[in-house]
Amino acid sequence: GDVFDFYCKVNGLSVSDAINVLKREFDLVEETFKAPIPQKEYMASNIVRKVFEQQIELDFKDPQHKKLLDTIAPKYVFQEARSEDVKYFTDIARKAKYDDTLAILLHDEHEIEKTIRYRNKMVGEDMKKWVALSGTQSNVLYVRLTENPTTYVVEGTHDYLTCILLGLSVIAIPSAGYN
Repeated sequence: GDVFDFYCKVNGLSVSDAINVLKREFDLVEETFKAPIPQKEYMASNIVRKVFEQQIELDFKDPQHKKLLDTIAPKYVFQEARSEDVKYFTDIARKAKYDDTLAILLHDEHEIEKTIRYRNKMVGEDMKKWVALSGTQSNVLYVRLTENPTTYVVEGTHDYLTCILLGLSVIAIPSAGYN
């Protein structure tokens, strides 16, 4: 999202209402405010889900899968995690079909699938720690609320996944550059 998306979300406004509020606040008349605000189109959540379902389910016995899981947490974290937390993790984590990486399905606070993030993915000549599926809305808060009375706010997909395995309620800011 951009600054208008953030302003709208924080203030609970539609884009047109936010524009009107800002126009009044800064004494802008219609003639001085003609720049169109681009409407971003993202992949629909059902398509994000279909792309995710084409990935390979994790097999904790497969050496290649275990190697990928080690990039998220040590083996003992998976072993000591509650079964419902491991199940939640395996519901949102798969091995990418075409790359030697993990694919993580992420959703917002309304449990609407927003993006898939890939762990340690090559982009051109560069290895990126986390890469979002192109065309998806990846700059959203990722949320999992449990019966845990404390909710942790963390930065990044890796910390989000660790909190899931620890059974914590978590809200994750996708990156340090979140807006």
